[in-house]
Amino acid sequence: MSEVTNFLLLSIKSKFFEMIRDGKKTWEYRKVVPTKKVEGIIFYCPEKNDFCSFHKLEKIIIDEPKTIVRDCLDNPKLAESLLRYFGKRKKVVAFKLSTNLFFESGKKAAFEKNAQTKFKAPQSFMYIEMNHPLINILGIST
Repeated sequence: MSEVTNFLLLSIKSKFFEMIRDGKKTWEYRKVVPTKKVEGIIFYCPEKNDFCSFHKLEKIIIDEPKTIVRDCLDNPKLAESLLRYFGKRKKVVAFKLSTNLFFESGKKAAFEKNAQTKFKAPQSFMYIEMNHPLINILGIST
């Protein structure tokens, strides 16, 4: 039996998404470490009320916050704020983004129409398997 391909659906603030789109942010950091194997990230922007982008992952690093900040930071000026974000977590995760696919607006509406259900953004993250209807609507392939 083959292993299921999982993607993470993450909510992201517009300012951070714009930094990714502009090439200024190549790492995504999270306090909660996924327990399943993940091959890509789908970003949802609550402020835009839509899906923003998909990224295959070049690398995933799970380590102590200080190590992540030392080894995986796009902008050293952000070290203190990132350490504050991580808080007292012993292990955190950094995702190195690659293969960017940016979406036109209207993907959320297309998904809701196709699936005949309302989309609810995840509080932290949600696993999305390759056979989920959202994958086809977003045009994601592995």
